[in-house]
Amino acid sequence: MSREDDDGLLAGIDASAMMGHLEELARWTKHAGSDEEKNSLDYIKATLESYGYRTSLIRHPAFISLPVDARIVIDGMTIACITHSHARSTPEGGLTGRLVHVGRGSASDFARDDISGAIVLVEGLVSSGVTSRASAAGAIAQIHLSPHEQPHEGGVSPVWGSPSIDDLQLMPSTAVLSIGRTAGRSLVDAALAGSIDVTVHATVDTGWRLIPLLEAHMPTVKDICEEPFVLLSGHHDTWHRGVMDNGSANALMLEAARILAQVRGQWKRALRLCFWSGHSHGRYAGSTWYADNRFEEMERRCIANVNLDSVGGVGATMLENTRSDLSTGSLADDAILEITGQRRRGLPIQRNCDMSFWGVGIPAMFGLLSEQAPENIDFDIPCGWWWHTPDDLIDKISPDFMARDTKIVARVLWRLLAEERLPLRFKGYLDIIGRTLTALTPAHRQDLDLEPVLLKLSALESLLLEFESSTETGSAHDDTAIKLSRVFTNLEKVGGDRFSHGLVQAAPVVQDEASTWPVLGPFHLANMTPSEEKDWYFILQSAYRSRNRINAALAEAITILNSSRT
Repeated sequence: MSREDDDGLLAGIDASAMMGHLEELARWTKHAGSDEEKNSLDYIKATLESYGYRTSLIRHPAFISLPVDARIVIDGMTIACITHSHARSTPEGGLTGRLVHVGRGSASDFARDDISGAIVLVEGLVSSGVTSRASAAGAIAQIHLSPHEQPHEGGVSPVWGSPSIDDLQLMPSTAVLSIGRTAGRSLVDAALAGSIDVTVHATVDTGWRLIPLLEAHMPTVKDICEEPFVLLSGHHDTWHRGVMDNGSANALMLEAARILAQVRGQWKRALRLCFWSGHSHGRYAGSTWYADNRFEEMERRCIANVNLDSVGGVGATMLENTRSDLSTGSLADDAILEITGQRRRGLPIQRNCDMSFWGVGIPAMFGLLSEQAPENIDFDIPCGWWWHTPDDLIDKISPDFMARDTKIVARVLWRLLAEERLPLRFKGYLDIIGRTLTALTPAHRQDLDLEPVLLKLSALESLLLEFESSTETGSAHDDTAIKLSRVFTNLEKVGGDRFSHGLVQAAPVVQDEASTWPVLGPFHLANMTPSEEKDWYFILQSAYRSRNRINAALAEAITILNSSRT
């Protein structure tokens, strides 16, 4: 694969065609499981079939929650607002309680007052964390003050995907509403002025329903059984028309699929596209279902999840914050630098945007690709103030930025599909483990008996250098790279059972890659704790288990690489 091939591929990107797709997709409000969502997916399905892809429209059960209506009544005056996915509906007649202002809704904010039986007023967007804290403190309802004139839609379930029988006790137990900034300030003033009662009404349609999942696949020209594939994915369901979130990503996926199909004869690996439902209204229910029900196939065959969400927005000039897993980071670095001249900061990828496949062991890229310029970002909304509001319309899309983002994605996909050797790199994992362990004090290292781990790190580094510098190509090399990605993705991303999905979590405040590894947490805690502290031996027990897990993963990687040499 030459640079001329690469440049020729990108030259064929058609921004006007993508805008045409967006105009079509903008016709529908795509609530999960709705007829309008099905109409929109039918359009995408027919378009992909015209490009030569084999498609399948799957319908599967998901726990979906659709806000219906809400209102707030104070001193006889009714104030418009919205309610949220997976919040509780109020009984007939609503819920009445004293209004208590709790600032941003931190743990300390809730600890300041007795809010049992109260309706709390929170400044900021809804989140599962605030909802859980409010429930634990005894609030009967929450009202969130939007940072903008429009309240932002969203979900408040802490459970990733559809809940299992084990998760039901974690689901929200309060009504949750959001109100626009100006109307909300009057509530703040009323709450701060003294004790005042407020009544909230909310209706949320929550339950199991069938939702669609569109799968499209194109094998290589050899069409070999069980050949590896790259996954290009993005959600399809929307809040309101959702032209940027996530119509823009859907249009980009169609254009990338079109231009890549034209050079299929040069592919070494297959391409699969998945359009998820249940992202907005089911907490990533579609991609979670796919991970649960295609686990074995994905583990055997899927190389990487190139996921897209909210691309091409007007003002979205920032690509330095684009995220990627370590094994795919150099792919993102090279594409972004080549297309935009910007250097990626190397931030760790976050658990959002349908990152549902880490338990399977599949590395991921992107999610949010382009963000608003720093001067345009307010209240931690990098997608634009119109995100999750009725104002997310086609005027929020830049054709030039759509073309730019498509070039980045197509270049990454082209390399994953067509390079002789899978361009995955693993040394970064060893560097982070090594730095974390050697940062421990000598006494801590002695208590933990880290010598076996450090010896394996050294041996694995030599084997990786040999593997990544070899000239071997073909299925044997790909198979080894895929197996290594399973080991390292699980080690970095999964804190417990790899067959469960855990909870929705807020993005970490510290943007250091090592700080996001659950398995390294006990070592960071140990490093901050003198061995004389009363909790030291409790911390040590956790560190023992993390050490053993790392040791086992390194041993597995060594076995994989040694087997590839024979």
